[in-house]
Amino acid sequence: MHYFSFKIQKSSKNLNSRNIELIKEINTLKVTNPKKHLIDIKLEKCINNDYSTAGMTNCVDTSANEWTKEIEKYYSLLEKVMTKEQFIALQNSQKIWEKYKQAQFNVNKSVFDNIQGTMYINILASEQMNIVKQRAQELENLYYFCSKK
Repeated sequence: MHYFSFKIQKSSKNLNSRNIELIKEINTLKVTNPKKHLIDIKLEKCINNDYSTAGMTNCVDTSANEWTKEIEKYYSLLEKVMTKEQFIALQNSQKIWEKYKQAQFNVNKSVFDNIQGTMYINILASEQMNIVKQRAQELENLYYFCSKK
């Protein structure tokens, strides 16, 4: 289940009435999808095949790379269905998200590098992957709404 919450700032130059309507629709929507994403299924199978620390870390890293490809895919698709103003807003958002991602990766690494035990290597990899996965899902959801026009 995904819940969405966005704050509407009326002073923002990048928000037009269509953007505001989409945000309102997202805020009231509860998205449920009982199906697992193919990336998650592949991750589970990979871990079941090699549940060593190194094996699990490799599986999670592979999944993170696949989620990154999903980000790229939906970013490209969004460029085709968004208005120019919407895509400029997305470009700005993506730049900020990239900075956030790197900053959060650094925080996660600094925390988990100081904890004893090999299982924390897997936890770190999973935390990093989840940041990328979440962004991919956000872009996928935006694409869903933008393609409804």
